[in-house]
Parts: sequence; C-alpha cells; structure tokens
Amino acid sequence: MAPRPKQSLRQGLDRDVYQIVKKLEDERAQNPPKNGRKRARLAVDDVYEIIKKSNSSLSRQKRKPLEDAIERVLEFHRQEADDSDSEADIEVEENKSNKPEDRFLLNRQMVKHWGNPSNSTPTAQGADGKSVKKRRLSLESEANGVEAVSEGGRTPKTNGVSSEAQVKSTKKVQKPSKYGSELVTPGNIVLGGLNHELALLDRQLFSYLQQPEDYQRWKDLPIGFLITGPPGTGKKSLVRALAASTSTPVVPLGRYLKDAMRSPEKAGKIIVDCFEEAKRCAPCVILVERLHELVGKSGSGQNDFDQEVILQLETGMRNLREWDSDGNKPVVVVATTSRPELIDTSLRKPDSFSRTINIKVPNVDAREDIFRALTHDIELPPNFDYKALAIRTHGFVGEDIRSVISIANSRGKDRLMDMEHQRARRVLDENEASPTPVLENQPSWGRNNEDRQVWYDFISHPAYTTPTTVHLTEEDFIAAAAEHTPYMRRMGFSDIPSTSWAEVGGLQSVRDAIQISIIRRIKEPQLFAKLGRQRPAGVLLFGPPGCGKTLVARAVANDAKASFILIKGPELLNKYVGESERAIRELFMRAKSCAPCILFFDEMDSLVPKRENTTTEAGARVVNALLAELDGGDDRGQVYVIGTSNRPDMIDPAILRPGRLDKLLFIDLPTEDERVDILRAIYRSSKVDIPDEDATMGGQDEDDHIEAIARDPRCKGFSGADLYGLYKNALDDCILRWTSGDPVITKENWEVALSKTRPSVNNPETYRRLAAKLHHQS
Repeated sequence: MAPRPKQSLRQGLDRDVYQIVKKLEDERAQNPPKNGRKRARLAVDDVYEIIKKSNSSLSRQKRKPLEDAIERVLEFHRQEADDSDSEADIEVEENKSNKPEDRFLLNRQMVKHWGNPSNSTPTAQGADGKSVKKRRLSLESEANGVEAVSEGGRTPKTNGVSSEAQVKSTKKVQKPSKYGSELVTPGNIVLGGLNHELALLDRQLFSYLQQPEDYQRWKDLPIGFLITGPPGTGKKSLVRALAASTSTPVVPLGRYLKDAMRSPEKAGKIIVDCFEEAKRCAPCVILVERLHELVGKSGSGQNDFDQEVILQLETGMRNLREWDSDGNKPVVVVATTSRPELIDTSLRKPDSFSRTINIKVPNVDAREDIFRALTHDIELPPNFDYKALAIRTHGFVGEDIRSVISIANSRGKDRLMDMEHQRARRVLDENEASPTPVLENQPSWGRNNEDRQVWYDFISHPAYTTPTTVHLTEEDFIAAAAEHTPYMRRMGFSDIPSTSWAEVGGLQSVRDAIQISIIRRIKEPQLFAKLGRQRPAGVLLFGPPGCGKTLVARAVANDAKASFILIKGPELLNKYVGESERAIRELFMRAKSCAPCILFFDEMDSLVPKRENTTTEAGARVVNALLAELDGGDDRGQVYVIGTSNRPDMIDPAILRPGRLDKLLFIDLPTEDERVDILRAIYRSSKVDIPDEDATMGGQDEDDHIEAIARDPRCKGFSGADLYGLYKNALDDCILRWTSGDPVITKENWEVALSKTRPSVNNPETYRRLAAKLHHQS
C-alpha cells in the first residue's frame, strides 16, 4: 500500500487554527491526567467549541469551513507527532548501539596513524596501477569497526548486515490504538431493582469471560447480547457494574462512534480499531450504547453511515467467532437500545446479537430497592416508609427516581436556608445588631438582597454557630415526585386514575366479572398460573351512552394499580400507508415494557369497523394489525385490553372471538336502586353540604334525602350522566339563589333541576335487543 501523502497547511485559516491547536496541546502536556492514563487526542468538536467560546476572530467563521480547517490541522499535527515519534525511536536505537563504542573511538583513530608518515596520504593501488585515495565514508561505520573504503568502485563492506535488515531496524514501532479500553471503578455505580437481570447477565456473559475453560465443551456460544428497555432503566449501568465487579475491561465503541461525525470512513476505522483493541486486552467487553441511533432499519432512511456500521459490526463479530474458536481469550459485544424495532434485522442473526435481555419499567418492589440504593448515603428518619414512596411513584424508572432524590435534596437545602435566616435574625435581634427592617413596598429583589446581608452579618457575628442538620422527610420526596414528570407520562401514559369503585354506583355484576377477568389476574398471577389460565383476557363494555363505561375502566386501573393508557379510537388512524399499523405495534410494545398495563380503547367501533364495510384497504390493515397484537404469535404478557362501544354490531366480528375481546359486558340504564347508588356516589365526590334537620327537606337524613330524589318518577330512564346533569342543574340553581351563609341545595333547587333535566337515551330497547343478540352468538 502506498504511504499516505503528508498533509500540508497552505491556507491562512489553517495556520491560525494550527496555532490554537499547538497551544492546546502544550497546555495538555503541562497538565497530565492524575490517574496516569494516556489522555485522548483532541477531537474536531473539542477544538471547535473552544474556538467558539474564545474571543478569537476565528469564532466568527462559518461552521463548515472552520471544522474542515480543524480536521486538516489535527491530521497535520498527528503526522508531526508520528514523525517525531519515529525519529525519536530511531535515535534511541542508534544511541543504544553507539554508546559502548564512543569511549574508544578517539583512541582507535590515533592508533591508526602511529605507523604512517606525518605528511603522507594513505593510498591504494587501483586496477590501472594508479593510486586511489582512501576516504572514510561515515564516522558511524568506523565506530562499528567497518572499513568503509571505496576501492575502484568496490562495494563497501557492511559487517555482515544486509541492507534489508538495516531498513527494518529503522521502521517505526506500531503505536497502540487511541480507541482504548477502560476499567470501571466499582464505587461509581449504584444499582437497584435489577437483581434478576444482574444474575442473568452474569450467568450468561461474565461467567464465560472469567472462566472460558469451563465452557470449552460447548461450541458456538453467543458473542453478542442486546439489552433492551425504556430509557433510564439502567441498561448501561448494568453492564458497567458487572464489568467493575469482575475487573473486565470495557471498550466503549458507542462513545467513540460519536467522534465519527456520521462519516462512513471514520466509523469503519473506529470499529476495526476497537475490535483489535478488545482482542489485545481480552477477556473484554465491547459496549455499543443506543444501537438504534447508529444503525437504521433497512428501508427506513438508511444511509451510508448506517450501512458501514452494520457491515463492520457483522464482519467484526464474525471474526470474533473465529478468534474464539482458535482458543483465544473471549471477547463479547453488548449493545443497548430503547427502540429494538428500529435495528436492522441483519444484526439479529445468530452470529450477531442473538441474545436479548429485556429490562422493564420497575414495579413497586424494584422501585423500593432503587430508593434504598440511591439514598444509602443520605440520613433519613428511622421510620422512613420506602414502600409508601414506591407506591406513589408508579411509572418512575431509575433515572426518574434519581431526579426525585435530587429535587428532595434541593427542598431540604431550601428549608435549611430558611431556618438559618430565621436564626440569623433572632440572634442579631437578641444582640441588638439587626439591620434596618425591610419596607413593606420594597421589591422582591431588594428583600432578597437584604436577607443576604443579614446572613453575611450573622456569619461574621461572634454568636454564629454551625448550622444544625436538617433531615429529609417523606413530605420532601412526595412533593418532589409530584413535581417531576416521569418517563411513562412523557411517553403518553396516563397516571393511575384516582377513580375508585366507591365513585361507581351500581353495576355489581360488571364488577364481579371484571374482578375475574383482569383485576385478580394482575394481583394474583400465581393463582392463575397454577390453574393454567395465563393468557390475559380482553373485555368489551357496551351499552347506551352515559352509563359509566369509561368510569368502570378507570376504576379497574385504580384497583389493579396497573399502568393505564387511554386511546381514543381515531387518534391511531393516519392517512399515510403503514403508519396506523406502526402506531398499533408501538402502542403494544410500550404497554409490554410497562406491564402490567391496561389499554383502554374508547369508541372502538371507529377503530376496527367491519372489514367488508370499509371503503379503503387502510381500514382492513388496521383491523389485521390489531388482531395480530391481540392473539398473534408474540405473547403480549400482562397487557390487558378494555374496549368500549355504543354500537358493538359495527365492530369487526373477528375482534370479538375467543382469545381476543371475548368478555362482552352490557352496561344498561340504571335501575331505581342503582340510581340511588349513583346519586350517593355523586354526593360523596362533591363538597356541597346537604340539608340538616332544620332544612326544608323536613328533617330527613342524608341517605333518605338522596334516595327520595333518585326514586322520583321523573328520574326514570336517566343514565349516570343524566343523574350527574341533574345534580349540576340543582347546584347551579343553588348558586343563583344564594345570598349569604353556607350554600345548601334545597328542595326548591331540586325541583328546578328536575324540571330542566331530560333523559338522553331515546330508545334503550334497541341496545337491549343488541345485547341479547350478541350474548346469544357468543
């Protein structure tokens, strides 16, 4: 291969950048790393940021020309460093060979001239008889005992050393790769809630790295592992923690690939160098973070950079297989991703990332473990309730919990400062050293400045003492959790609804059916596993509008303490081909990562209509995609589906077959007794006082008061929504008539409300006939 031409600096911009780079290198040389490791070379991004932050005229240059100039200068500087290293290596070798002879060189030259006339010149006879002057070719040759004399074109002697060997001796010694490995310090990593994943990765990967001889009887062991899970769940920390505990070096390939700046050539060289470095320090782990950002899926905007990374990873891992079969120390590749569906399928082959370890959103026990691990060095009250805090932080991942602890620390610090300012004013007042009091109309910035002056006066006062310790409390963490937005909410998940069964009036038969279909399956999975009923059920709630179908679904999620995703049917539809199906697949993938999870599809008839009635193929594809997720080859785990509809006859029949939404629950208009329960639930959730014994209702107690209104004949045919509308009308009339004192809904307010409110369901018999037909078919 022809040698690479040496870079030259011709432009004025290059020369200016060179001066800055030279200055940076000099500063780095004067301040070596304290840990003794070799400092990484300057990157283009590093120099660019330094120039932009400086006052140099270069900071006004455009980004692209400046980055190109920085890249040329760095290449030129590396060549300079390589050349100086080569010259230094050669000089060291020469000094080593010459040093023993230098002390005798002068003596030998003097002895040579002892037998010669003082003014004569040594001669030798040539082929034609003429004298030929002898001349010394090199001082170094004499120093090594070589008579380098040209005699009539005769070839000089080389003391038995060939010219090829001399050339080889001057070659530069190969320098180690700048993409080196690193040893992780155990004290820098805190893990919690990952005991199962930790044991799994240790058994499948790190045990093999530490004792490869115990696994020689098994062939073709996996060399690629893919760790998947939502962001912030500890995928990278899991690998680094095990590497630290086993003193296994890690080559952070994903971090080095960021320096490639999406250049295919640089990326290919980085991957090759990293794989060679891993072989050099084997046993070793190559860590590729956020693999989905480096390799796009085929057909999804894949570019040259993605293709080069995929090719080099495939080649490198194939070579690792051969390296391992030759009996060398093992090297494995571990990649992390939060979007496994975006990774090209060629990297999921047996020779690549064949093993997958999935990390889910932590449950209550895992969150409690994380809180304990991250607060091990924080002084908390002895009766601190970790379990209650874990229950309140549903949907929080490890990164969210770390943020909650940080916010709680800030609250504790603010409380300490408030206490210290109060103590400062009290001490200064007692010693008659208090500054001038703050005026009432002084702006806030002035008051803050005055508080600061009080604090400075207190610090310098003789009565000042060290601040007392302020412990964090559960209230600090609860307030911090309420202030922080967790991962699940950022990803479109809803909070666990606050709706309880106490707010749902009636519907006892529906409650019992849902207890068996969903709630007890989530709370008691071992029971159903022993009975062989492990497949999650699907429930369809149908009936007239306003009868509490959505309220029931929210109460189910609250009772089961499961993740909850509310989907309005039309919001998954997209006019672009394939986008609706992709949205359905991603929805179920998100639900699996946060299992147990309840997917609540409102207005399901608009999402999955009968395929023979759809006007386009897009509607049929959406139905097929949902069918594939409901009972396809992939196990959907603890993902439970609840659908609601006013017109179940418009839903595609395939959705309602066994194994899908096979539990059909009809929610009819409430009976007279159920109306009493519903109105009582409405009152329990309101803050309006009911009349006491002196009120106009004639001294009835609360239950009789509510029952009298709910059993009124004018309420016949009212749905739950109608009863709530009745209450709102009575409340509005109460507010309209109120003049003073505590507002109380009176009989007159109810009479006005009853005269205004009408049933919203016109033909309930239609829904009952439809329910009878569906139950007969099922």
